[in-house]
Amino acid sequence: MDCEKWLEDFFERWGTVTCEFVREEAQRNGYSKIELKKARKTLGVKAWHQFDEETDGHLNYFWYIPGKGGIT
Repeated sequence: MDCEKWLEDFFERWGTVTCEFVREEAQRNGYSKIELKKARKTLGVKAWHQFDEETDGHLNYFWYIPGKGGIT
């Protein structure tokens, strides 16, 4: 399975998730950062961040594909 197909299936299953989680799972499944970046661009993956006051102001970055189980 190529990275693009893997990433599309991933978002259909998980919806909106942290970018850290996506990167960890991509690496665990044998995909490089370059492959993931190309797949993100091709699929139109969107990102947003949320300020987390409980972790000393840490920003959590989230990825999603509009219409693939995440936010729209």
